[in-house]
Amino acid sequence: MFRYIGNKIKLVDAIISKIIMTIGYSGTVADIMAGTGTVSLELKRNGFRVIASDIMTYSKHHLVTQLLYNQPPSFSKLVENYKDKFDNYETIIQYLNDSPEKKGYFYNEFSPDGTPANNFKSRMYFTSNNASKIDSIREAIETWKNENLISPNEESVLKHTLIMAVNRVANISGTYGYYLSSF
Repeated sequence: MFRYIGNKIKLVDAIISKIIMTIGYSGTVADIMAGTGTVSLELKRNGFRVIASDIMTYSKHHLVTQLLYNQPPSFSKLVENYKDKFDNYETIIQYLNDSPEKKGYFYNEFSPDGTPANNFKSRMYFTSNNASKIDSIREAIETWKNENLISPNEESVLKHTLIMAVNRVANISGTYGYYLSSF
C-alpha cells in the first residue's frame, strides 16, 4: 500500500468495471494522473495496454517498475563493473542496505538531528539513522546513474524500491503532510 493522498485502491474495482463496460475487455487506456499506479497496474493485470503519466517524479519510478517489469532488470553494466560486490538485483539491494550512513539532504531536512535549510526547527519524519541511510542509498544510485552504470529504467527500479522501503520507516500516520510527535 502506498502512503499518498489520492490512492485509488478502494475505487479500483469500480474503475475497472466502468472501463470494461465502456470499451470491453481489451484495448488501450490512458491513465493521465496515474500517481502510484494502482489503477494502471490493475489495468495491466486485466490485459489492457496502458499509457500512464503523472507530473510527480516518484510516480514515474513506480509506473516504470510496475508496468514495464515482471521481474527485476539484469543491471548488466553495474554487475559487470562490480563483479566482486554483487551479481543481481538482490545483491545490489543488500549492498545498498549495508552501505555506510551519510548525512545529506534527508538527514538535514527530515531528521531530528538535522538542520533544515530554511532554518526552521528540525523535523521527525525519519530517525536520524534512517534519514542518513536514505541519503547513502540515494547517493549510490545517483553515482551509478552519472557513471552510466544503470539505465534510466534501472534507476527507476532502484528508486521505486527505496521509496517503498522508506514508507515502512516513515514517522507518519498516513501521508507525508505531517510527522508524528514521537517515534
